[in-house]
Amino acid sequence: MSPLKSPIIAVSMALVTTLAACTRQDPPTLTPAPTALTTEGVPLTNGQPIIITVAPPPGDEPARPVGTPLPLDLALRDPVADPQGLFRIDVPRGWLESRQQMTSKDIRLGTAFNRPGGGGLVSVTQFDNGRRPTSLGFTANQVLQITGFTTQQDFREFNREKVLDREDEAMRVDVGYTTPKGTEMRSLVLFQIDGTTFSMVNVAIPDADWSAHESEAREILRSYKGPSAVPAAASPAVAP
Repeated sequence: MSPLKSPIIAVSMALVTTLAACTRQDPPTLTPAPTALTTEGVPLTNGQPIIITVAPPPGDEPARPVGTPLPLDLALRDPVADPQGLFRIDVPRGWLESRQQMTSKDIRLGTAFNRPGGGGLVSVTQFDNGRRPTSLGFTANQVLQITGFTTQQDFREFNREKVLDREDEAMRVDVGYTTPKGTEMRSLVLFQIDGTTFSMVNVAIPDADWSAHESEAREILRSYKGPSAVPAAASPAVAP
């Protein structure tokens, strides 16, 4: 897999991801240079630029029209299953989904669930070029680059840990950064291989709330199931 030379961003995906400056009205877009992300030499974009629209950066989501931000509550969650069977995950109750239009056939999915009023984000991004990634860590490094995490203000990586029951197929990366508005954020990111699909799942909340909610953020990531484990919704039965 050859490294991507010119990452620009934002999970722009958050997806994933997502962390570049944006207006209050419009979410940022991720537009990496045409250099293709690869999985051990297999082009991911066929030489075309990746353009992904994403949810606003954590902490900078559009303000609620009325009232104040919801209290941060990660304990009360609802299961969300993609109708096409691409993923399943438990999301904090009341967080609003923003599904993104994909402009590259090798990016299967980009969606984000935002805390109303700001200060929280759960995002799911999936890449798939039809070939199984052969290096979990190397692919994770490239995705961190093209989603703009590594270029965020005050970016720092605290820890990497393997997922014990999927040691060669999943890992978590603990990072911190500062938003353009000056909010210090903490983000726990899951990278996971499911067949030919490479997922990036991000839970981000203010750093000041991390110690009180880290265990719940981990529970959210543990609830994630990729496409190999989620059946597509059944089509309605047709009367004879």
